[in-house]
Amino acid sequence: MDRTTFNHIVKGASNRMRERYEDFVKNVTLLESLEPYERDRLSDAFKTATFEAEETIIREGDWGDVFYILEEGEAIATKTLTPGQEPQEVM
Repeated sequence: MDRTTFNHIVKGASNRMRERYEDFVKNVTLLESLEPYERDRLSDAFKTATFEAEETIIREGDWGDVFYILEEGEAIATKTLTPGQEPQEVM
């Protein structure tokens, strides 16, 4: 495969992914007040992560260097309300 064809395929896939993320961001209530430029920038920064059922995504107390948005599926959030006791499910 020549370089031009390869670049065309990669750019096409990248553009489709960006459009998918932009459409997703438009439907997130928390992000609906963003300007189109801000939505574009945010969409460019997204990275998809896939998790297995029952897998822990983040634990209370972990360093907060990642912001997750659930695109598909379900997740349960818990919080320790009393130190030393089991975490409680939160809504």
